[in-house]
Amino acid sequence: MILVGKTTKTVGLKGEIKLFILEPDLLEIGGVYCLGNKSHSIEKLRFVKNAAIIKFSGIDTIEEAQKHLQKELTRKKEDVELEEDEFFYSDLLGVKVFDEQGKALGEIVDILQPSSQNIYVIRGETEFLLPGVKEFILSIDMEKRQMIVSLIEGLK
Repeated sequence: MILVGKTTKTVGLKGEIKLFILEPDLLEIGGVYCLGNKSHSIEKLRFVKNAAIIKFSGIDTIEEAQKHLQKELTRKKEDVELEEDEFFYSDLLGVKVFDEQGKALGEIVDILQPSSQNIYVIRGETEFLLPGVKEFILSIDMEKRQMIVSLIEGLK
């Protein structure tokens, strides 16, 4: 299961719930999700900053929505299709990072989403931020759990 987000509060009177989003690309109308220990599909969806307002099937009142607050929203990995160069955030955490010469730089400990590109937090001897762009990331091998990067001066 993939952690998509966590419910935070109700919105309105018709069962909508605000979700703090961890995996925004995994939210879609009609998708089936696990909220707490029950399956629900998304009937309506809108995004607000780093959150989503969601109307789930079977949750039609504020009272029903309140029962689902502070719960994790998850989705089965097999229900999600990824492109060749796409990865789940949770799978990238812990991946070892090496420079072009094979020197170990650390491992991915977090992934930030301040804009359209991801920023990888790499922790080794020091901690540094690596933009998630092709100019810096040369390859990712999930079988070996390693990333090869090209760094410019001042980045690390």
